[in-house]
Amino acid sequence: MNNFRDTYLKLKSGVQLTKEDIAAIRAAVFGRSEVLSDYAILSFGLSEPKTTRNLGRLKELAEVYINQRDDDLLKACLTAGCIYFNSPQYFVDISQKVLEEEDMYLFEDSSFVAGTCISKQARMERSIELLSALTMYAKKSLDKDEMILCESLTRSALESATGSKCITSKEVKQFMDHAKLDSIEFDMNI
Repeated sequence: MNNFRDTYLKLKSGVQLTKEDIAAIRAAVFGRSEVLSDYAILSFGLSEPKTTRNLGRLKELAEVYINQRDDDLLKACLTAGCIYFNSPQYFVDISQKVLEEEDMYLFEDSSFVAGTCISKQARMERSIELLSALTMYAKKSLDKDEMILCESLTRSALESATGSKCITSKEVKQFMDHAKLDSIEFDMNI
């Protein structure tokens, strides 16, 4: 049994993997989804090239894990696809399903990555529809008193709208009400 946590930590610290490590990652990701670990998926995202085949497999796995309600593995798929492969367009629909879930605790960890995924794609496309969806999800979390998620989604919306990654917590908190969330738009100044 491969310890994919150690493999992931090697990759994060810049250590070169052996051919055996890379083969084990591929075998795990393209093997049976019910025995896959989150670290294997994350290692896959860091070690493999961004190809249609690899993105397709991550999306296929994400769909399996959203249906199985497996937050850890879904988060790993979204992280590998949206962040490591920088391909949010493949995962926007799944990210929206995550944020549309009524029980916000079901996908508690995936929600944060889903917000980032939608934010990146909204910015790339300058999609008013996706930016509006982000603010809608932020309002939903605000209404449910999920302040940490609301802050994260508000930050994602502001980053998408402004193109800035240097938004302070104080600036984010100023937008955490319905009227202010409705005022978020592309090319705005904070």
